[in-house]
Amino acid sequence: MIETLAISLWSYMFCGPWSEYGKAFGWLKAWATYRLPYVVRHPLIECGMCHAVWVAAGLQAWRLAHGATFDAGNILMILGASFGALILQDFETLMEKWKNS
Repeated sequence: MIETLAISLWSYMFCGPWSEYGKAFGWLKAWATYRLPYVVRHPLIECGMCHAVWVAAGLQAWRLAHGATFDAGNILMILGASFGALILQDFETLMEKWKNS
């Protein structure tokens, strides 16, 4: 459960506030915009929900490669992480609308 929340928060922060111009990963987003095709750039740094799917799936693949068994928890972690990142993005959108109204 804590891993799901951590992946959600990481994905939201990495693809959102931390990748804006002048922030910690702003250089990566600027570089990716001009160097990478959309299908790679979008889940890497533009979409927190997509990023969460790939991070969670990578973690599950690593676990399976190191002897873990496959169960429903693997799928639920991927779904939960992507849903959490989506909720955080939507909450940010609502807050911005509230601030600007």
